[in-house]
Amino acid sequence: MAAPWDSELIRRQRQSLGVYQAQRCVDTHCHCLPGIDDGPSSLEESLALCRALVQQGITHVIATPHQLGRYEGAVSAPVIRQAVKTLNESLLTERIPLTILPGAEIRVDERVASLLQEDELMTLADRRRHVLLELPFDLYLDLSPLLAQLQAMDLRAVVAHPERNRVIAKNPERIRSWSEYDPILQITCGSVVGRFGPSVQAASFALMDLGFQALLASDAHDTQGRSPCFAESFAAVNNHFSFYVAQRYCIEAPLHLIGGCPEPLGETTSAGKAQLA
Repeated sequence: MAAPWDSELIRRQRQSLGVYQAQRCVDTHCHCLPGIDDGPSSLEESLALCRALVQQGITHVIATPHQLGRYEGAVSAPVIRQAVKTLNESLLTERIPLTILPGAEIRVDERVASLLQEDELMTLADRRRHVLLELPFDLYLDLSPLLAQLQAMDLRAVVAHPERNRVIAKNPERIRSWSEYDPILQITCGSVVGRFGPSVQAASFALMDLGFQALLASDAHDTQGRSPCFAESFAAVNNHFSFYVAQRYCIEAPLHLIGGCPEPLGETTSAGKAQLA
């Protein structure tokens, strides 16, 4: 029997999906699990964030709590998997039409490859195909050695919010050295709509034009200062590039990460002709 979803949430979700001309919409970077990292501190806050995501048209979310860095030893893969299971059960009880998948945002560290092999760290959607990496905000690190290690493991890196790294924001060309490893750039929705200032906003669009595959994700933490703004960011990319490009970045590329788009997506912008693998 189909779950008796909240009719008003379903209506608003379908309304947003109609704008995107999509049947499903995936948020690949979101801190929605309660009491694990700097996301919601309680189940009530987590459910409020999930409702906000649904209203933006989101149907699937990859939960990406922080791993390593200041959360080292505190957020393990088994803890994440159990928290996702528990939240999905609560979503059913609360009639919220959203599916949560397990993942993590992993702080760049020389041990990432070995810890992935030991199942200490999570891949996106737990599919063993993509790894979400977090750079420091104030320091530029050449990811090439780590990207090479991941490539040898048949894993593809998704680099979280590179536009918010101060060095990259000033000179997006710095990341061209990563191109041979074909990472995906995850641009944050708030960045393209100016929430982090005009320089980060400009860097977002500059990075999209470099030729790397890119996608947008909310990196939402709550319903206040770090709330989801997916619909607003879709409109911003549509206005800056085109509706076709907005669908690529916001709908098709994220869907591909959970296995929902079996064919390579092809060209992104007119300037960027990267291929999804």
